[in-house]
Amino acid sequence: MCPDFSQSSVGNGNQSNCICNAGYTGMNGGTCIPCAAGKYKMAPGSSECSLCGIGKYSTTVAASAETSCISCGPGKYSITLPAISETSCLNCVQGKYSTTVAASSQAHNSKLMKSRSLLVYRLGWV
Repeated sequence: MCPDFSQSSVGNGNQSNCICNAGYTGMNGGTCIPCAAGKYKMAPGSSECSLCGIGKYSTTVAASAETSCISCGPGKYSITLPAISETSCLNCVQGKYSTTVAASSQAHNSKLMKSRSLLVYRLGWV
């Protein structure tokens, strides 16, 4: 019989052949532990859990799909790994913006700031 959160092929009674389910990780035949929030594992086996990408977060424990990773919305960005809550998504500072979903930086100057700079340059106020 396999430990909790693991499986083996039909008719295989040897515990050393048990592998952790998707969403769990551990040595074959051993204890399987859930992937922590901010991580996921799609396939059964002993492989490590994967991190949600930069600009995404997940509150789900034992996530078995990358779709559990939620993108930070426009106007927000995140560089935290693993990101375990929406509070990992930071607001862009004044004068910066991001229209990108799952942004990893606030690298763009605001359109208002760009147009003011262009106006000042064209009018020769610099």
